[in-house]
Amino acid sequence: MFDLKDFNKHYTYTHDRGDKWKLLKRKPYKGDCEDYALSVLYNLKGRSLLRMFLSLIKRQSKIRYCKINNNGHAVLKYKGKYIDCNYKRWVKKETMIKANYKFHKINYLPYMVLLKLIKGKI
Repeated sequence: MFDLKDFNKHYTYTHDRGDKWKLLKRKPYKGDCEDYALSVLYNLKGRSLLRMFLSLIKRQSKIRYCKINNNGHAVLKYKGKYIDCNYKRWVKKETMIKANYKFHKINYLPYMVLLKLIKGKI
């Protein structure tokens, strides 16, 4: 079972060069907002790429694009709740909106997630 507290304890935000997404598989976890969102989903799905992508394909989960202070940002939506590398806990969308998150209508589609992970060499 995924231990979010342990994951967060060993997670450090690091800005990446370019737009390379990766799954954070080993401690210490270092990555940006996309890496955090995808790694949380990967862990929720039993560290299975297949189950992670099935969740995205079936729209049970989504990687949402938003902006905070005009900077692009990624957030994971799962079972109606949201999590990102800033909050590091499950919150309602309204909580993020109150904190000036501006959600775009466009989500990252599963094939886009796959291509970005391949670019970052998963």
